[in-house]
Amino acid sequence: MHAYRVFLYILLSFWQLSAYADEALLSKEDQASIIFFIERQQDIVQNNEKILSRLVRRLEKNQIKGLELIVAASGKTRMESRFGHTLLRFVDNNGNASDDIVLSFVADLDGPELSSRRGIFGGYPVYPLLKTFRMFNKDYVKNDERSLERHIIPSTREMRSDLVQKLIEQWNELQDLQLELDKKQVEKARREASKVAKNLLGDKQGQLIPIFSADRRMIYAWNIIQEVEGKKIIKKVIPVDLKLADTKSFGKYKFFSNNCSGALVKLLKNSKFPNRGSLLFAGRIPVKMPVYFEKSLLNPLPSVSIPSLKGLKDKLRTILSIDKKEGVDSLLNLELWPSNANELILNGMNLLEKMQVLDAISPLPKEVISTLANSLPEYRERPSYDEIYQITTLPLSLYKTCVTSECIEDLKASAFDTWSAQKIRSKRKKLKRVLKKINKGSLKSSLKLRPQIVLHHKLLFL
Repeated sequence: MHAYRVFLYILLSFWQLSAYADEALLSKEDQASIIFFIERQQDIVQNNEKILSRLVRRLEKNQIKGLELIVAASGKTRMESRFGHTLLRFVDNNGNASDDIVLSFVADLDGPELSSRRGIFGGYPVYPLLKTFRMFNKDYVKNDERSLERHIIPSTREMRSDLVQKLIEQWNELQDLQLELDKKQVEKARREASKVAKNLLGDKQGQLIPIFSADRRMIYAWNIIQEVEGKKIIKKVIPVDLKLADTKSFGKYKFFSNNCSGALVKLLKNSKFPNRGSLLFAGRIPVKMPVYFEKSLLNPLPSVSIPSLKGLKDKLRTILSIDKKEGVDSLLNLELWPSNANELILNGMNLLEKMQVLDAISPLPKEVISTLANSLPEYRERPSYDEIYQITTLPLSLYKTCVTSECIEDLKASAFDTWSAQKIRSKRKKLKRVLKKINKGSLKSSLKLRPQIVLHHKLLFL
């Protein structure tokens, strides 16, 4: 929500009260805080609740068939992106992989800018963020030009149910605490407004009127109203000092410990997933999380990649003879595009690349949009979003936790259909140390929390 929409709402509130503002009623800092919290409430909290309900419905219908650890490559634009980012995907059997639900943990900011100091020393609460796979693909692959690595997590139906139930429990705890904190802050602002009204108006009759967010779920300020000759005049607006709640379950966000990786590991531990215990280095750095998962018996198969748009953009620059400039996306300067760009792209790119250009490159010259759109096949014959971005749907047998030889043979057949024998051998080599402990029966207790996972590794490799 932009600033003018907040001001419009405030003005409408004043109009409904037949009141007239005679001064600047809110500081820029207060305005920014209000804007940010309204955005957060409407765009993030409500979206989380909607998607969490969808996740529960899919779980109850036994549509959630597996889990994936997804690791976004490191980025160069922001400090918090330089070590990558981890996500957890709930794989379902509804058809489109991009429609699957994905969980992320982020710093719950109380303003539009992230403070590096607060990020390092735990100045923000950790916040769970739920979106579809397609939305996260847009965030990382399209917008940030970062590839995604998918790693299959072996799990049982019971493990997935325990995980979702723990997530619900912790989400409800956070929302209850936020509600209580909001009430305290609203009441605190009301008492302050009463004192200010007394100082401003003395013994004259005044009135306090709350200002609500558009959905009426939040009070973010109090109007101090004075009635003069039948007209209601706003004398002052006292904003609510909106704060963010935090819980012991999620904790405080820290770049090098309780970050997206640490918070995910904590959730899995609380859900009784196998774990190697201490985070050490691999459990603290997102791009190293696959190693931690290997040591936790949660990453036994090779990965699958979703490429970034870097290759597409490099090819596009080559076709258009546009030089690449450090720190600047030269494709954004349409003046550099040749007049025959539409013909060059039409003849120099395949169908999937053309559709990626139309979907991901913006702005585009009108002639390019028209030429490429007209060159596409009929709508029903076009590649799907998943095909355009190489979001491969893997066989569901790969997500099973096997306790029988029949199940493991089916999984192995799917694995050799998906990856080369060399990649499978390479993965086994990485697991050599933990497989040796399994064979000797010397696993630590935290790795034996789910005996089916240990047996799964035995059948798969030993």
